[in-house]
Amino acid sequence: MAATTVAAAVSPTPATPAHAAPFPEPLPLLPLRIPQLDLGIEQQSDEKIQWLRDAKLGMFIHWGVYAGPAKGEWYMENAAIPPENYRKYVTDATGEQFTASAYNPADWAQLAKDMGARYTVLTARHHDGFALWPSRHPNAWHSGQAPLQRDFIGQYVTAVRDAGLRVGLYYSPLSWRYPGYYDVRGTNCLPNKWGYVTDAAHKENARIMKNEVYQQVKELVTQYGKIDDLWWDGGWLGQQGTDADAAFFWEPGKFRDPPTSGPWTPPSARPTPPPAGRSA
Repeated sequence: MAATTVAAAVSPTPATPAHAAPFPEPLPLLPLRIPQLDLGIEQQSDEKIQWLRDAKLGMFIHWGVYAGPAKGEWYMENAAIPPENYRKYVTDATGEQFTASAYNPADWAQLAKDMGARYTVLTARHHDGFALWPSRHPNAWHSGQAPLQRDFIGQYVTAVRDAGLRVGLYYSPLSWRYPGYYDVRGTNCLPNKWGYVTDAAHKENARIMKNEVYQQVKELVTQYGKIDDLWWDGGWLGQQGTDADAAFFWEPGKFRDPPTSGPWTPPSARPTPPPAGRSA
């Protein structure tokens, strides 16, 4: 026993393997976040988004028409499927039809809760332009139409809240259904998978697309109670450049209603119309 003790005492310390990396230094703290102004809109304060910082983990859910063919949310563009053919994944009874027959958002909420997530985010509308709730915009493509005739967002919001989680929604302002997305001025159509070419009519088409965005976002934030987290995706145009490059199009009041090609004038700066019955 004594010999064993001595041997243990004099045994050399094993050398650190050559491939072992030294213990990393702690990551530096991020600089203090200071809310900024952009287009007259102020970012939310740290106090309002503290819950998101504390949550750490959330579950993002991509689900929509593309769940029928099961080839990813970019399938419509990757396969260059024209909008009229893509709609058939909802209307035509095939093995790839999007029927939502197994839709049960309570299972998603429970899965999120079991894995330790504090919030979930569901794709209310992805780039294919299909809305998962009955939208009132006259040109919308949505789940309230036949044959589905359902409000998936309403069911999702209820299930997530019942599970004690925060409710998040994703919304894509772009829509591949609109040729105008690639040709917002009707004078220079950007490259695209569908063969859309420059057409003066695309300017109005783009205006309708943007009008649909404004109305649908209003529906989401007014019909389902408090939405804790709203994710945006796809503010660039023709999938080129950056969101900042396309700010001229998405800026409130521009290229919306009524259609205009010149600089937008805020209502407060517009001339007062003459009283009824008098000429200007």
